[in-house]
Amino acid sequence: MSNDNNHNKTQSNDKSKLSLPDLDACMERLKAVSGQTHNVSALRWLGLSNTTYANWKRRQVNYGALAKGLLARGISLDWFFAPNVDLRYPGPDELPRIQEVAETYTSTQRTQRVIRAIERIDPVLQEHQLPATESNRAILVETYFTARRGFVPLPTALTQVTKALKQEPDRD
Repeated sequence: MSNDNNHNKTQSNDKSKLSLPDLDACMERLKAVSGQTHNVSALRWLGLSNTTYANWKRRQVNYGALAKGLLARGISLDWFFAPNVDLRYPGPDELPRIQEVAETYTSTQRTQRVIRAIERIDPVLQEHQLPATESNRAILVETYFTARRGFVPLPTALTQVTKALKQEPDRD
C-alpha cells in the first residue's frame, strides 16, 4: 500500500466549499461577544488556557475546542461561524434516516419551548397594551423563534411586532 500523500491526505478546507473563519476573524468575534479587549483574555473567558492563542497562531485554530467553549457559554455557532448565512434548520420530519430523532423531539418538548416563548412574549404584549390573544401570540412566537436564529435581538423583534400589531403610527 502506498504512502503517497495525495491518497492519504485528509480533506482540507481549500477543497471543500466551507470556509471557516481564520484566527483573526475568530479573535475579533470572540472579543466582541466576550467584551474582552485582548486575545488571551477572550480565550480565557471561553475557558481555554493562556497558551491557546500562541498555539493556534503557530499551528491552526482548534475549531472543536472553540465550538465546545462557545456552546458552554451559550453562544450560537451559527452566529460565530456563519454570520450573514441564511441557514436552514431541518425539522424532525425531515430526518427520516433516524427515527429516534423524531421520537426524542416530542410534542411535549415543542410545547415547553412555546411556553417559554410565551413567558417572554406576554409581558411585551402587556407593555404595549395588547391582548394576549391566540393570534397575537402566534405571530410573536413565530417572531421569537426566528429572532433567536438570526441577528435581530429578541427584545427588539418582539417590540417591533407588538407595535405593528397595535397599528399605531410612529409618533416622533
